[in-house]
Amino acid sequence: MDVEDYILKPSDEEELIKALKDCISRLEELESQRSEQIDEKVEFLQFLEGNMEEGERSRYLEENGIRLAAPLPARPLPGWTWPRWGNTRSPK
Repeated sequence: MDVEDYILKPSDEEELIKALKDCISRLEELESQRSEQIDEKVEFLQFLEGNMEEGERSRYLEENGIRLAAPLPARPLPGWTWPRWGNTRSPK
């Protein structure tokens, strides 16, 4: 976290309270932004995994300005799985 404000000594109670309220307000704003980013990532993952109804997919594509050259399948292709990025060991 960065420095948001500073208080010079001697300070009065009002100045301290104002600085703390400003800091709380900034923290709440950052929390809200982070929550929105998480929601966007969850929605993107649902889209990629095919866990959206047709209406939701259409809305998602339109809201994000995505135009497809071909229609999306209703579900992921049979036998398709996500790559396992964590498994980096070579076979023996």
